[in-house]
Amino acid sequence: MASKTIETTIRTAEELGGVLGEYAQAVLDRERVENALEAGIARLREEARPELETLKATEKALLDDMAAYATLHPEIFPKGRKSLELAHGTVGFRTGQPRVTLRRGLKEEDLVERLMQDGIDSLIRTRPELDRDQAIRQWQEVLRRDQAGGRVMARRLQSWAGRRAAAAAASPVSPAQVRALILEARRAWSEQTRIGMTDQGFDVWRKGALWDCRRKTSFRALDQGDFDVALAHFRRLAGDPRGAGEQEARAAGDLRRALWDFRRLCHKYDAKGLFAPAGAEAYCQEIAKDAFGKPVCELEADQVRRLSLTLAARALAKRGAAK
Repeated sequence: MASKTIETTIRTAEELGGVLGEYAQAVLDRERVENALEAGIARLREEARPELETLKATEKALLDDMAAYATLHPEIFPKGRKSLELAHGTVGFRTGQPRVTLRRGLKEEDLVERLMQDGIDSLIRTRPELDRDQAIRQWQEVLRRDQAGGRVMARRLQSWAGRRAAAAAASPVSPAQVRALILEARRAWSEQTRIGMTDQGFDVWRKGALWDCRRKTSFRALDQGDFDVALAHFRRLAGDPRGAGEQEARAAGDLRRALWDFRRLCHKYDAKGLFAPAGAEAYCQEIAKDAFGKPVCELEADQVRRLSLTLAARALAKRGAAK
């Protein structure tokens, strides 16, 4: 496909400055005209407000009067119908569909969570959603395969993907994921109750089980880095080792990718001597112990990603200080 020719009337940098001044003046003039227009409309609306209120009151009074007459004289309607055509329109009774409204102060997500806890799943519906993160990952893989010799582009994509993965891991779980966790937790609670391992109510039991595996008591407090581990925990308690293993494998694969990116970053900075003499990984071991209270090998995927971002930021600061 032929490339598009770019044309301009500007010939020098001095002319560019002049055109920028003209542009700024045009913006100011447009804003002045818009402000004057809005002020005029507001003034006209205020002038017409008393007359509009009077007309609205008249409309309501006439409509109420017609409704009262139609209620008192049902014989005016043709047999089997609830409307009557007149010269200026049609009068009649409108029948609407029933609807469900929530009482004041009650949020829909709170009601959904309570219904799932009580096992009333028939009143809840789910819908499939586009997995945007997976679409981005596949797009990146296609770019990596198609860009022969494009190492610079690959490095940029990996860096961007690492930042996005860290942000995604720290983002809260979605309502659909909360529903999945509640369903698995109820299944696990039913199994634990059946085999005599607990006599607690569901709400108390699931908070304790969630605390045991993630040190959190609310499903909404979980983030994406917690989701797979928590779901695997409840599946194992529900007597589903295969499902738990699949979920744990997914979490382990995420951790392996995060560690691989972290060690690749360490090798890169060691080659430049930024963290000599101990090296980048030894430097990060101290950060991990201070921030998380454990060595790098015991961190979770989202913690490793945060450590990688910290390492990159400090390497950037070191390069800046060296200059």
